[in-house]
Amino acid sequence: PFIGTEAAVAIGAWITEALCQAGYPAALKWPNDVVVQFYDRPVKVCGILLEERDGTVMAGIGVNIDHSPDISGMREETALEAGSLRAAAQVYDLPQPTVKNIWDLLLKNISSSYTSNIGQLCAWKPTAVQHLLWRGMPVALVDGEKQTAGILQEVGPSGELILETDGAPQVFLRGSIRYCG
Repeated sequence: PFIGTEAAVAIGAWITEALCQAGYPAALKWPNDVVVQFYDRPVKVCGILLEERDGTVMAGIGVNIDHSPDISGMREETALEAGSLRAAAQVYDLPQPTVKNIWDLLLKNISSSYTSNIGQLCAWKPTAVQHLLWRGMPVALVDGEKQTAGILQEVGPSGELILETDGAPQVFLRGSIRYCG
């Protein structure tokens, strides 16, 4: 169901939806991270990388099930600290995750979402917008040396981020967002 740049956002939305259905307070951090709310702050529990080979898009999905990197081992410009689903399960009194049950959960949701969306452009978008971290809040989008502040509105049909800046929508296809509230 993908014709352009929307695959990472769509897959992130489907992973977020699967985790929410399992009881995790998950959200999509545009463009390709999934976070879980830990008390008053989001922590990254999943990242998605895409690669295209011979017209086929492959998704590499990394999920922190039992462990997460310590903040001291993260890149300096990292927007969020990392967390694990095991720690979130303890906080929210959920069953302890295993590789098998998380794999089954994600595979089932991604597969059924993909299959039901074939031939339907943008069918993934409402799920992405529903779970978008910091929607309606002030953020900064950082792209190299350039930084743009605005209110996060939504994602567009190509997976682009839409910020309201100076009262008008502005569209971005790359960068990293940080909360500015």
